[in-house]
Amino acid sequence: MRRLGRILRSEILYVILLTLAAMVVRARLGTLDGGPTLFFDEDYYINNARAIFELRPYAQAHFPPLYSLVIAPGLIFRNWFPAVMAIGGIVSSLTIPAAWFLAKSVGIRRPIWVAAIVAVLPAYFAYSQFMMSENLSTPLFVVALALAVRGRSREGWLLGLSTVALVLTKYLFLPAAAVFFAVYIVRWVQNHRREHSGATRSETARSIVPVLIGVAVPIVVLFGAWLAYGLASGDSLFELAGLEVPTATVKEASVSGTPALLLLWIGIYLGMLLLPWLPAWFSVVVATGSRAVRRAVAADRAAWVFGIAVIVLATGYVLIAAQHSLGSDYNYPHISRAWGRYLMHLGPPLVVLGLLALQYLLAPDLRLSRLAVAVEALALVALAVAGWFVLIGGRVFHLPASSFTNPLTAADFFPLRWAPVLIAIVALVVAVAIVLLVPTLRKVGTPLVAAAWLVLTLAMTATWVITSVPRDPYANEDSNFNGTLGRKIFEQESTERTSPGQKFLYIEADGLDVSNVRSTESFWGVSASTIGISTLSSLGITIGPDDRTSSGLPALKADIVRAAQCDDQTTCVLVTRDPLALTADTVDARFGQTLWFYRLN
Repeated sequence: MRRLGRILRSEILYVILLTLAAMVVRARLGTLDGGPTLFFDEDYYINNARAIFELRPYAQAHFPPLYSLVIAPGLIFRNWFPAVMAIGGIVSSLTIPAAWFLAKSVGIRRPIWVAAIVAVLPAYFAYSQFMMSENLSTPLFVVALALAVRGRSREGWLLGLSTVALVLTKYLFLPAAAVFFAVYIVRWVQNHRREHSGATRSETARSIVPVLIGVAVPIVVLFGAWLAYGLASGDSLFELAGLEVPTATVKEASVSGTPALLLLWIGIYLGMLLLPWLPAWFSVVVATGSRAVRRAVAADRAAWVFGIAVIVLATGYVLIAAQHSLGSDYNYPHISRAWGRYLMHLGPPLVVLGLLALQYLLAPDLRLSRLAVAVEALALVALAVAGWFVLIGGRVFHLPASSFTNPLTAADFFPLRWAPVLIAIVALVVAVAIVLLVPTLRKVGTPLVAAAWLVLTLAMTATWVITSVPRDPYANEDSNFNGTLGRKIFEQESTERTSPGQKFLYIEADGLDVSNVRSTESFWGVSASTIGISTLSSLGITIGPDDRTSSGLPALKADIVRAAQCDDQTTCVLVTRDPLALTADTVDARFGQTLWFYRLN
């Protein structure tokens, strides 16, 4: 009975339950997805997975191999797409125990609050519907940061393993690896001096050598294996080290970019990092402005180093994201797209930092200036509201608001597409300020603020699920929603095919967008030689109101068959978004978009 009581009181049990629940929900959301959204990225990931699964040369060194390796087991199944998407959702849920581990490592007394908030962050539920490496890189990033902050000798190899795994998931994290190693060395030296107070500098230097060797071994082995595989596949060291994209963006930025544009991009990404995490930043600003808190944090070396590391990482990735956007050719001659997902991994550490700062601010003997807290709250709220009107209102050099409303591009920022979310975030900041200043509330301040933050985050996620699954009205993909057009065509073709050499011509009507269907052939593993894609408009034919009636259909079918040159060797199928007065061969209503398939010959 006592053991059962200890188990029920253990936070680990609740972290496991939260993780399992998130895995179930996110895996289910993944299976509801219809197809690739960011076509080329997802195409590279799945074709690299096929290459690994089939032990072939690596397909595309634009991305490193680990995420593709993780999703490759889903290819065992004939209906592989839902299996692969479920794996992504399951893996992303590991951010929950990772965040709990980070919170515990920096001294948060009740890290379960961090785990609960991170468990319901809307971006991770939205990204379970994308075949994107952020699902794996975020938990790896959080674990590596926690291990670095702990600075323990026996965990050095784990830091090396998690860091090389992070880089082999996304080249974007090469700069983070340098920060992690610096943090680890600083924390290791601090721990060593505390445990061996009489050690000289030379003794400390000799003691750290075997530790750093332990860090280096998994890096050398795993990155060496990647280089060997990539070189054998015909890729260059330049590509395998992840230098191709940054070199291209630096070159483009040097030719087309200006200092004013760079400052603009920095402002955009600062806004995207400020607004979703406004309560955390408020706690950090108030704590930084308090001399008593600064003294208390300075004595807690893990918290101090962690805070500096998060600020360095946040600053660095704002600059990296700004440089990438400045050097991307699609942002010329007019800027068209921002990528908040490059900041997505910073969310869980900011939750930890915010609650850690709050914990120090609620120390029993601490007194804060009411005027200072009020001014800091007012300044941050004013900055956030102004940023919201600029970004969501599309007033930044006509940058489309979709960069901030579509989950794919906006990541953590997208819930702010709803004005009530901004109001709720501002209200939470005001509530934190009140808690800090009212003595009776200070006694229960941490659970009170954390619970309010949790409720707000859960409400944002629930709103997204209710309003945007399976069809997100902010996705701007009315004619080829979420990549489903290609999937439905290819699946319909596979059921209709009667012989290997049979040719099909699919003719889209009602404004269906075929421009991306061809690019998804590679994704779905379809042979382009036996499937043709066309549109009625390219044949010079339009469907009028009379053509949809039973009397007008014979003439319409004859016109299409003649114009498309349908014959015994080519099966022509008309695909519409609106039904005709004819029994369809197939009606596919999955994934939030209904299509009618009519066989014409």
